[in-house]
Amino acid sequence: IKQLLIFIAFASDCDVERRIIRKACQSDRTIKKLCLELGISLDCVDFTDVCSDAGRPQSLINLAAERWQPDWFVFLFWRRLGRDAGQGMTGMEEEWSRAIELNRKGGGHPRVSLYFKKDEGDAFDADPTQLEALKRFKTTIFEQHQALATLFIGPRKFREQFREDLSWRLVEVDRGAGALDFDQEFRESSKGLLQWPRTLGAGDEIQRPELPALLEKVRTAESSTTLILGGPGSGKSALLAGLGHECLKQGFSVLAIKADMLGKEIHTPEDLRQWLQLTLNANNMVKKLAEKKPVVVLVDQLDAVSELVDRRSDRLNVLLNLIHGLAGHERVHIVASSRTFECRHDIRLNSLNADRLELALPSWDKISPILAKAGYDPAVIGDSTRDLLRSPWCLKVFLDVARPGMVFSTFQSLLEEVWTQRVLADGGMKERVELLEYLAKKMSTDETLWLPSSVADRWPSALQELVQEDILSRGHDGNTWAAAGLVDTSLS
Repeated sequence: IKQLLIFIAFASDCDVERRIIRKACQSDRTIKKLCLELGISLDCVDFTDVCSDAGRPQSLINLAAERWQPDWFVFLFWRRLGRDAGQGMTGMEEEWSRAIELNRKGGGHPRVSLYFKKDEGDAFDADPTQLEALKRFKTTIFEQHQALATLFIGPRKFREQFREDLSWRLVEVDRGAGALDFDQEFRESSKGLLQWPRTLGAGDEIQRPELPALLEKVRTAESSTTLILGGPGSGKSALLAGLGHECLKQGFSVLAIKADMLGKEIHTPEDLRQWLQLTLNANNMVKKLAEKKPVVVLVDQLDAVSELVDRRSDRLNVLLNLIHGLAGHERVHIVASSRTFECRHDIRLNSLNADRLELALPSWDKISPILAKAGYDPAVIGDSTRDLLRSPWCLKVFLDVARPGMVFSTFQSLLEEVWTQRVLADGGMKERVELLEYLAKKMSTDETLWLPSSVADRWPSALQELVQEDILSRGHDGNTWAAAGLVDTSLS
């Protein structure tokens, strides 16, 4: 078992922050789970843990700190540096000198961090002598040691900041200080969206003008948050998948989340971390990676977890909190998508502070060459069918099931043909219908589009036939089933 031992050096006016550190190490659920997963023993000590003995108090503290051999010195300051401990320096100064000496001899180990509280507080409580001593100490630190300090305001901000820093220290212990690139983890957790089909049956891809515009924003803006709106089947998922691949080609980090694939048991950021199988929570990982290069966060189908279709889980709140927590952060670009109707009628979605981009349907001059290539005469297609086929999803279904001479003027008539060809044809029709009716009821009851493989155990043959017909699709984890790209829009 690996170990991370923290020594807390604090002035008397930072006792609240000291207690926050101890609580984070001893009882924070997220930190405890991370320690368990990484096999790390975590503990913290400070001068209150030193056994009573005769002698100069600070000498006893120094001796104890040396005996403990901490892996991380954490210094907390506000408006006090402390009193002379007997050798011309305060206790904090002695602990600092010792920590820096150990860090130099150990080639960067133990780690040394400084946290300065910026709260104004009551001016009458401030000691001018202490403030002046602390000012001189800060000057010495930054001039002689080139230290990077963390500034914070209030206990809540400190709690958030320290938990984030502690998570990264634990990862350093597990992987080594030089192995903090989590691009591969992001790619693994992003497969659901990045593997989304972007081409039609013959490999044709509809070029969307919104894609280069979004890519240019990622390249040039300091940060951005964009919400893509559109109707069912307008190509939002394909657009985000294409953007993700282009960003990867540019060398950016990409985290892509399909909201409709998230389980209803997700209620907290920790639940999301475990679902995505990330080492740390998504917010912390994105911010850390953004220190080096742009990070693009894609969140598809927020409408699938909106209040209109999802009344018993906190998935939307978790995703929106992730977006709010990252919005405006330097080198972080967020692109989310939702159907227009759900965005207008869900107050949480409608209040999202983001640039709105209405995804326009492709013009007919982009659709007609694809139809002509597939053997259809665009000139004989009526206006109502033209309007229908401008939807990328409807166009894909049409190319999959239609034959020359067929006419479809409504969305429903196209689905009826899918049902006839893919479900009712040949033998085994009864079992296929039973399975689909059961899955539809189960999806509605559980409020999820993805179900465990075991739900189809009664209909193994029907399951395989529906997979072959592209009605059902296996999840990238291999253990779940959902409606395939062919019919997911109608089901959702």
